[in-house]
Amino acid sequence: MKEKFNSHGGETIAVALRNANIFLPMPCGGRGRCGKCAVLVKGNFPSPGPEEAELLKRGAPEREGYAVRVACLCPSAEGEVLIPAGVGRRVSVAGVSGGHLVYDGSGGGYGVAIDIGTTTISALLFSFETGEAVSSAHEMNRQAVYGADVLSRIDCANRDGVGELSRCIVSQLNGMLSRLISDSDVDAGRVCRIVAAGNTTMLHFLTGLDPKGIGVAPFIPESLFGDERAAGELFPMFRDAELYLPPSVSAYVGADITCGILAAGIAEQSGARLLIDVGTNGEMALSSGMRTTCCSTAAGPAFEGATISMGMPAVSGAVCGVSNDGGIISCRTIDDARPSGICGSGMISAVRLMLETGVLDGSGRILERAHEFERFVVKHDGELSFVLGESGVSLTQRDIRNIQLAKASIAAGALVLLKNAGITPDAVETLYLSGGFGSTIDPAEAAGIGLIPHELAGRTVASGNTSLSGAARMLFSRADRRRAAEIASAATEISLSSSAGFMEEYIEQMPFYE
Repeated sequence: MKEKFNSHGGETIAVALRNANIFLPMPCGGRGRCGKCAVLVKGNFPSPGPEEAELLKRGAPEREGYAVRVACLCPSAEGEVLIPAGVGRRVSVAGVSGGHLVYDGSGGGYGVAIDIGTTTISALLFSFETGEAVSSAHEMNRQAVYGADVLSRIDCANRDGVGELSRCIVSQLNGMLSRLISDSDVDAGRVCRIVAAGNTTMLHFLTGLDPKGIGVAPFIPESLFGDERAAGELFPMFRDAELYLPPSVSAYVGADITCGILAAGIAEQSGARLLIDVGTNGEMALSSGMRTTCCSTAAGPAFEGATISMGMPAVSGAVCGVSNDGGIISCRTIDDARPSGICGSGMISAVRLMLETGVLDGSGRILERAHEFERFVVKHDGELSFVLGESGVSLTQRDIRNIQLAKASIAAGALVLLKNAGITPDAVETLYLSGGFGSTIDPAEAAGIGLIPHELAGRTVASGNTSLSGAARMLFSRADRRRAAEIASAATEISLSSSAGFMEEYIEQMPFYE
């Protein structure tokens, strides 16, 4: 368990925790639909109602002397609440290096690059003198308490106003930035530049703009950013610094993709190159010659862990790879820590193993018999699950379906993007896979489940957090800011919601390759 909280009654446990600045993940926005906000309680808590009891059947952490409860449904009462390990845990950023960066300003000083992801937030403090990152801060986005995806949070803002979500992200960032400074023993007055990237919705929340227009057709945001302002407006400790918000392409192709295009350099190279951010929004960009085309597909938060029974982001303890070692299932975890759940790359790896060993058929159905791992297929309340060896981590039939939906959406979006440009998969020179777990994806496994075209397995680069890498480049170079503005301005977007071929391709990509 991560920490103990003393409950004293009031509304629900979730509200009490939030008032104490403890933020549980709530993919359903606290509406009692997902059960992801499970906690352990001891004290005078009332018995679960029918809705909560049904969610508790899905399984949750256990501890002797405590009862498992769903925080958004359980009324707060006199007693103790234990928050599961991993909540609010720091996450790592891979593939971001400052060694090649050259500062274009005068003197030394420091700067901060930030990526505000829907699921995780990452920040790096750079020395302009050495070009190296000297401190880092990485946390789960506390806005998860309002929902797992941007549409859930936009709905919340529509109901209650944008103020609460804006205060949530600004407060969290101020805390992270304060830790950056204290961890590196740097005077805040020496920070002169900050660049904050993110999707268009996240930047609206950061700046307090109303995101309503992003949630309804014709999907017109209040701003596409690409502007500079005084950092002190949001971050008082940096009152003398400038804050730059990179430009977005559209409502659903955000500054994070602009940064990714810049970082991967796909618009600067000859030939066809494809960038896919394997996240909730499934944003992607194809560059061929002088043309860059983008799209965004609603992949859902499965690969971020939100709709998976034991899903979690790429944090310490997450299963990130699964292998069959002579009939023994072995799990690799982030930081080699004890398995506590499974992240996106682990899901891809596990599904590939299940397909190869006959545990899963091409339609996505878990099979109980006629394979070597029958002993790991279990049934709970009529639903089949596959346990990943001795790890204690499992995938349910419902999890497999959610993974199918996410992978089909991303694969279909990429194929529509290619078809629109008249390019076949085998003509793509390089595919860059980015995102929170982008550096741990095995391209062969991604191709093996149909997430990416099999022709590209040998030409795929797992690129890590390209949004943060691009933000770091713009932190050091105003020329890169100008280049980002050119990229965003020149890029065109294909609206998959109005694409006649997308739904057909989506259905085609639903089965797993065998």
